Amino acid sequence: MNKLIKIITILALLIFITGCEEKPIGKITKDTYNLKSDMDPRLKAYPEAVEWYKDSDSYPEAAFSLGYFYNNTLKDYNSSIKWYKKAYKMGYLKSANNMASVYVNLKDYDNAIKWYNEGILKDIENSYYNLGHLYHKNIKDYKNAIKYYKIDIERVNHH
Repeated sequence: MNKLIKIITILALLIFITGCEEKPIGKITKDTYNLKSDMDPRLKAYPEAVEWYKDSDSYPEAAFSLGYFYNNTLKDYNSSIKWYKKAYKMGYLKSANNMASVYVNLKDYDNAIKWYNEGILKDIENSYYNLGHLYHKNIKDYKNAIKYYKIDIERVNHH
């Protein structure tokens, strides 16, 4: 009986010292990353997306990465546009070209043209080509397609 009491006492002491609180393994919670409550819960399954979210107010690259993630992984085009616009407003100009491609996915060609032109104004690589491709493949306006393809070829030859 003394031996049983000693074992129970040792076990109780070990439980007391190490703590008996069960913590879920691998589960990401709001407190794990000290996140704002407005974070999209779908991001929690992707640690890199959680990190981008944490940095998205300070780093335009993080907001851009979220736009890319929403577009390519979650196929949530409206959220993708939101994050690309945020990155663009913070000075990450490459977002214009990517945002235009999301509008192409949505078949909103007016906004796609607007954002490809914004990319052209900011001298973003591939904007001329992508606008030509939009006119060629989606709008079937071959005159404008040829115009933008030619400009892109001239630009490439001059660099």
